[in-house]
Amino acid sequence: MKQEIFIILVAMAFIFAGCSTKTGKTDNTDGIFSIDLSISYPHKEIHLQSIAEIEYVALETTDDILLDETFRLSSISDKYIVGWQNKTNEVFIFNRNGKNVTKINKFGQSGAEYSSMVNILFDEKNEEIFVVERSEVGRIQVYTLNREYKRTLNYSKDFSDLRLYNFDDETLLIYVDDERSSMIKLFTSQGGQTPVQFVDPERPYMLMSKKDGTIISELNIVIPERYTLSFVGEGALRLYRLPYNRYHGQDFVIADMSSDTIYKLSKNKELAPLFIRKPSVISSSPLIVWSSMFMTDKFSVLHRATKNESSRDAATVVSLDTLMHNLSTGEINKVTFVNEDFPSARWAPSIGIQLPQNNVVAGLLQMPRLFNAYEQKQLKGDLEQLVATLDEEDNQIVMIVKFK
Repeated sequence: MKQEIFIILVAMAFIFAGCSTKTGKTDNTDGIFSIDLSISYPHKEIHLQSIAEIEYVALETTDDILLDETFRLSSISDKYIVGWQNKTNEVFIFNRNGKNVTKINKFGQSGAEYSSMVNILFDEKNEEIFVVERSEVGRIQVYTLNREYKRTLNYSKDFSDLRLYNFDDETLLIYVDDERSSMIKLFTSQGGQTPVQFVDPERPYMLMSKKDGTIISELNIVIPERYTLSFVGEGALRLYRLPYNRYHGQDFVIADMSSDTIYKLSKNKELAPLFIRKPSVISSSPLIVWSSMFMTDKFSVLHRATKNESSRDAATVVSLDTLMHNLSTGEINKVTFVNEDFPSARWAPSIGIQLPQNNVVAGLLQMPRLFNAYEQKQLKGDLEQLVATLDEEDNQIVMIVKFK
């Protein structure tokens, strides 16, 4: 599955195996976990079916609903499956059985259209779709499920990138990636005016009003220096800079690769540290960064990327692995996740999908590879039965993993 350049590290969920060790520690006072990223942990192979239930949903294929390799999932609930693709600048909304409900294509140059599509956000309760345009435009366009334009939120054209998360009924959690200006300027639209709000560039996490785009508050997460890593994978150079924040039911896990702390942000706006790393990202040599893959009630899964000091490219990553931390015992393993229905493929959930429940992650399975595996008799179980009813050119299958 191809991902756009700033979220491609989902490819980091490579195959890792091993047994367990008790090198993770819990602070008995405040419940914060400390993880040493410099340690070489034992390997463990984990079969998904032993710890989770798996559901497969085939997305409907019609002449008007054709998904390509740029299609990404945005949200999955008990009612909807929502995604988008930037090659055609379209938003697709399916019901929970995979049948298309609506498609939004407002690509254009008018004030009610979007000229590009960087990412989207689905607000199911308010039945609104937020479409983020590129920073050259600096707009977030809001539409109804009936494809009607509702309003525009303006943000600074100085931003390199803007990531959105659905915080509550009235508020967005945003992350601002700014590489060009020493002082971030945030513009809001109010009655035709565009007053400027100055935001500390070392505090990139904020809460934004869904109504008019004004900044409500900054989160007390300070990032003095933002690191960038890159690696060569699948024949292309991939960049790794943006945070891999995750929905955790009603809460959020904020995992910034340039921070020494992974935080939990609750719905009552309380920010609490979950994990503290050592060594510090600033002092680690070679440079080691982390990100959150997903978290359940029983364990947390993290990515670890280590810079290759001997490479001519100062930012080339050569060591990529996945760590599982048992929340009750403190055990840490370097792991491989194996899907018994498709054992020849590497499994990793997609990044940044909004899911309403704890202990649930999801991802996409591409039909050409699935169909080839089916012909080679490499599929099993429900997945094999589903692919048998489909065609190689059909749209993707959504894989939903519900941990026990």
